[in-house]
Amino acid sequence: PAVASRSADQIGVALLTTSNVIVYKQWTYETDWQALTTVGGYVEPVGLVATAGEEMMLYGVNGAGYFFTKKWTKAAGWSGWASGESGWATSQLVAAAVDRPNDVMLVGRNSGNRLISKRYSNPKLWCVARSSHRDRQCPDSLGQRLAR
Repeated sequence: PAVASRSADQIGVALLTTSNVIVYKQWTYETDWQALTTVGGYVEPVGLVATAGEEMMLYGVNGAGYFFTKKWTKAAGWSGWASGESGWATSQLVAAAVDRPNDVMLVGRNSGNRLISKRYSNPKLWCVARSSHRDRQCPDSLGQRLAR
């Protein structure tokens, strides 16, 4: 299973069942465990990361080596799946790190068994940075360019 916490009183758990269905369950201090939700789609293994206080991202690689993401917000629930680049090694655990709200770095292996990293920025666009993190050109919500 994949586990993420948006705050000190909330935990989300996502997993791929033995029937190859992705499900999600949330625990909060106030409500305890909530009902199991079927998310749909297929990536293996499933990853989950809190990207901001009210947002999470479900992610993984499908059997053809394409990277997929699915966003959750407290206001809207789960979005549809968004396809990223191909060339990722299949059936691998991809690590995620958040260095600031809505800025996620994913690290894994490509199909040539070499280290690959991609940065996803902006919760509205979830653009895929195709260049290094120092010179990426992902537009922010105002159409400007992000710079570090």
